[in-house]
Amino acid sequence: GIRSAALEMARVLKPGGIVIAEFYNPRSVRGAIWSLKPGGKTGKDGQSERDVYVRFDTPQQARAYFPESMEIVERYGLRVITPLPIFHKIPLFDSALQGLEGVLARPLAGFGSFYDLVLRKE
Repeated sequence: GIRSAALEMARVLKPGGIVIAEFYNPRSVRGAIWSLKPGGKTGKDGQSERDVYVRFDTPQQARAYFPESMEIVERYGLRVITPLPIFHKIPLFDSALQGLEGVLARPLAGFGSFYDLVLRKE
């Protein structure tokens, strides 16, 4: 499972090495939308997003997959305030949204649709 994969990443990492792991965050706009909306079509044969396994892990769960001895170097969230990617296609609004996302990526990391965890091995 995911814990085994995280432990293997830590095992093969050189001392001082960095792991960057990204997780879908259920405590985000994306997580809320995913839980409420029907799955969209993803393939020509009628596959739905619901046919694809997508795992959501809270920031606390994500951290717990890795050994406690690994130091957290950074945490940041992607799409912290963007409800849907289409908002990034609106001229002018896109630059403002990107700027805001950049400013809020660290302080609101726990609410990002994608939660990125950067860890260093001792």
